[in-house]
Amino acid sequence: MMGDLDESMSFFQNALELLKPEENPRLRARILHNIAINYKFKEDYGKASSYLSKCIKLAKKNNDVYQKGLSYLEQSEVKARMGELSESNALVMTTFQIFSELDAKSEIADVYKILGMINRKNKNYDVAISYYENSKRMNLESNNHLNLGETYLEIGKFYEDTGERDLSEKNYLSALKEFQFIQANARIEQTQTVLNKLTN
Repeated sequence: MMGDLDESMSFFQNALELLKPEENPRLRARILHNIAINYKFKEDYGKASSYLSKCIKLAKKNNDVYQKGLSYLEQSEVKARMGELSESNALVMTTFQIFSELDAKSEIADVYKILGMINRKNKNYDVAISYYENSKRMNLESNNHLNLGETYLEIGKFYEDTGERDLSEKNYLSALKEFQFIQANARIEQTQTVLNKLTN
């Protein structure tokens, strides 16, 4: 979260090496999941997807429904960022069903954010902003600063795509505020970069 990606990767890899293959498969799945997120933050989507596939396989074997849902959720975002929108949409709909049954509101907010991304990329702008607003509302209600910041960041990209520069800047600044609150240095740097590109 703070952005020390190489250091965090070292810890996750060390943790993985300490586990024997047959030991604690649920913990192994969580570690694989976090390694995938690390690669996602580095924008190495191929490796992120590969680790998520391993995690999903383990979660199914363990009958760990929540972990399976989380990994489907991350995989759907990775696929969206890779431009594989049909696959992303299929994954996110499966994820929505899982988290609806679990009444997992924070994860459902993430589902809405990814549905917003998919529709933005498909230029279905009215549908996209509706999903983004639902995600923002749910994250505000749960006081989830990281997810709220990521949603503001995506809304900023939405308004940048639609040529509404003032609204884009407003949402990027809101994202920056949320990331600063939790000292998520990598996200702060990322948001400042997109703000600089927008205002220069």
